[in-house]
Amino acid sequence: MLQSWNMVSLPMNVYDGRRSILFPSSSSKAFSYDPSSGYLIRDTLMTGMGYWIKFPSAETTTVSGYPLVSDTIPVQQGWNMIGSITAPIPTSSIIQNPANSIVGRIFGYAGSYQPMTTIDPSRSYWVKCNNPGTLILSSGTTLKPQNQPTTFDPSQDMSTLTIIDAEQRSQTLYLNETARGAQKENAYDLPPLPPEGSFDIRFGSQSMLESVGKKESKEIDLQMRGVRFPVTLSYHSIGPKLTLGESRIALGAQTYVLKDSIGVVRLHLSGSLSIPKSFSLEQNYPNPFNPSTTIRYSLPVESRVQLTIYNLLGQKVATIVNGVQDVGYQSVLWNAGEFASGVYMYRIDAVSASNPEQAYTQIRKMLILK
Repeated sequence: MLQSWNMVSLPMNVYDGRRSILFPSSSSKAFSYDPSSGYLIRDTLMTGMGYWIKFPSAETTTVSGYPLVSDTIPVQQGWNMIGSITAPIPTSSIIQNPANSIVGRIFGYAGSYQPMTTIDPSRSYWVKCNNPGTLILSSGTTLKPQNQPTTFDPSQDMSTLTIIDAEQRSQTLYLNETARGAQKENAYDLPPLPPEGSFDIRFGSQSMLESVGKKESKEIDLQMRGVRFPVTLSYHSIGPKLTLGESRIALGAQTYVLKDSIGVVRLHLSGSLSIPKSFSLEQNYPNPFNPSTTIRYSLPVESRVQLTIYNLLGQKVATIVNGVQDVGYQSVLWNAGEFASGVYMYRIDAVSASNPEQAYTQIRKMLILK
């Protein structure tokens, strides 16, 4: 068992199933789950059911009893915590009654929610069902599975966002770009939140997948619980662009570190062909800075762009963009290593390449601090 919360089950028949007898060192009650009522306190563990139990430190626990070679587990519509049997079995061997009851992936918890392909003894698992029924677990069955639960094999066309906290606990989430802006697949829905204090990271939609159309963009929330800061974000993109916060910090070129909690972590996801709705000039980031900062801006049409730096006397000190640029979200890195500390202004002048009357000018302040 890991320190803190674990998903456990009773993998055999025992004389006394009380939590205090089976797990005397545990530091919490046992909690089962009911789709209509949520978490419920249980004093006695039963085969077929899954439970959350907290342990003050990592330990190896031994349970004695008679082997449980098979079990028929009743399930309800929605998420269910199911138990295990004495021997490990692949999730693909679970018999579903009625057929095709399981929706999406089967999840376990080992510091974070992860899709599983094996039901191991003493562990419990989250299973989402589309209707009430039963699941049959058997170590020696000759029955042919009616439908194999979807195993976890992310498509090669998915981008990944990996979040790692100060204790090296991690969660990987997925982002997908589709031609139609496809809705989220049920297969990526995450189970209910674990008990308070547990490590858990997910999108605000309660999924581990967010999708966006190639020409679309949207705001998404990153929900983090039980994390220890600093937290590192690593984004590997093969299509959609992902930026962080109002400053639109681009993720992907390198890891980004959140040094402390900032409340809701707001992300902006845009397709590779997405078009801004209007001109804009973002606040540079970082600010103050030394010696480099990134300036981001948006062009709703192909434009002739000039991005100029001025000192407080209104003197032009640098021109960092001067030319025609394609429609889209743009950024430029400015190295101010040769400039003295102080307040500077940066100004964008953008004029549509096809319609000179469509023009935009904006000025913002920034601070070099050496």
